[in-house]
Amino acid sequence: EEVDLSSTKISGSLEVFRFLPKLQKLQLSDTVVYGDMSVFSNTPDLVRLQLRNTKVMGRFKARAPLKSLELRHLEEVDVSNTEVNGDMSDFPFMPKLKRLALNSSFVAGDLQVLGDKVKELEILEVALTKVLGDISALKALPALREVDVTSTMVAGDISSLSPKLTKAIFSWSNVSGDIQIFSQFQDLTTLALDHTFVHGDIKAFQQLGTLTTLNLASTLVFGKIKVFENALESLRKLDLSSTAITGDIQVIGYPMTVGKLTDILLDNTGVFGDIAA
Repeated sequence: EEVDLSSTKISGSLEVFRFLPKLQKLQLSDTVVYGDMSVFSNTPDLVRLQLRNTKVMGRFKARAPLKSLELRHLEEVDVSNTEVNGDMSDFPFMPKLKRLALNSSFVAGDLQVLGDKVKELEILEVALTKVLGDISALKALPALREVDVTSTMVAGDISSLSPKLTKAIFSWSNVSGDIQIFSQFQDLTTLALDHTFVHGDIKAFQQLGTLTTLNLASTLVFGKIKVFENALESLRKLDLSSTAITGDIQVIGYPMTVGKLTDILLDNTGVFGDIAA
């Protein structure tokens, strides 16, 4: 019922799994396995499918190869960095799906279609794909906690995002809006908005003690570096490069009292002072 061969030297075709109808969990990530996803039309009880970094191909669609998974038990799909393709509008209905990872695959489509197919989704990863749409469509996924749309055509105003998000990565996308909205995100740990069209004062993050990673590089944000004075205990990575942030770095005690901060980038800002360790 469970096969886990991830990060091994195993190779060969997926065809062998066509004869395992009771298969529930298949983990083949980081192997040289190849083949077409159509073999999973005979595994209706599949719960977890991890094929990341393999040579797997095939069209991810409701008819073939994944028709039998409709109204079934699938909770996780990871086909990142594979040759899997298809449009999200053809996805099967997956009522129990919690994680959908399509990074660097050939899957395309509009975010809007997900609300009718994966209502229980908690983690969505579509970085470096042809996925597009307005982020307001994510409101149809009330359980969503983590999203990554890096380097996609996804757009929209960040004011539509749910404050329940804990991880929000929108780097190199077309999102816009005022970052003040994030002052309401009390459980946010990771936020990447670099190379987008967001703007606003960084004082929005002054009371967020949960942030570990914040990337606002090459945006229209502004404000005083001092706002991070109380956030250094949680922050690990901070990138404010090419922004209108100003102030003396030593106001926040850098580099003597930086907590666990390991990376800080302030190139092309108005921040000054000695940042030598």
